[in-house]
Amino acid sequence: MIKLPEQGGQPFFSSLLECIDSRRPACLVVFLGPESRSGQRLILGPEGPVQGEMPTGSLGAWLLTQTREALARGTSATLRPDGDSHPEVEVYFEPYPPRPHLFIIGGGHVGKALHDLAAPLPIFQLTVVDDRPDYASRKRFPGTETVCCDYAETFDRVHIDPGSFIVIVTRGHRADRICLERAVETDARYIGMIGSKRKVLMTYKNLIDQGVSRERLARIHAPVGLDLSAAGAPEIAVSILAELIAVKNGLDPRRLHSLSAGLEIPP
Repeated sequence: MIKLPEQGGQPFFSSLLECIDSRRPACLVVFLGPESRSGQRLILGPEGPVQGEMPTGSLGAWLLTQTREALARGTSATLRPDGDSHPEVEVYFEPYPPRPHLFIIGGGHVGKALHDLAAPLPIFQLTVVDDRPDYASRKRFPGTETVCCDYAETFDRVHIDPGSFIVIVTRGHRADRICLERAVETDARYIGMIGSKRKVLMTYKNLIDQGVSRERLARIHAPVGLDLSAAGAPEIAVSILAELIAVKNGLDPRRLHSLSAGLEIPP
């Protein structure tokens, strides 16, 4: 990462921290050239400036375009505009896209193991849902948002957006099915459910009988996790987290020998 010159101090970076905390996409933009602008910093969002004075005209339009691309790409870059309109301009872009929200539905052994693996990583914002107060508590999941409610009420209590990840690992088939029925109605980026292939096929059949489309079912990752021949909650959690990271990074886990490979939705 580039070393930034002093400018604006803590108040400037407090705006960036506010964006990160509120899950708003933001990009730190630093002019490296020309000399007259060297060290000038901005915080830009996809719609415009958050902090700092935005240049006007073609340079401002270029900065906004590169900000959007940096946020979509998720990696930093040092860039120069094409053409001869701004020959000395060189700009560093450091994107801070919002962390996707991971909802772990079920705070039992597997849910706890998955949480404990994911929590130290700067990858997901976490929420754990369970219908038992002792299993949906800050004591069991320190530093993580917890929701205690009947599983049938889960999706009335949490906000699922198109970037959300949902992992269903409750303690029983019925609760898993209830959660999955609601999960497939969302636009979540990832929906996974634990269970044997037999259980998954039975659940699919029940959902088809209820009128759920095959297109919706095709979005489900079940049995959840990469096929690591995992045994026990910690290994299962590793297989699930590996699949989540693959999806987050734009990979198709079914091509990574997912457990669901070859598992067809019943007629």
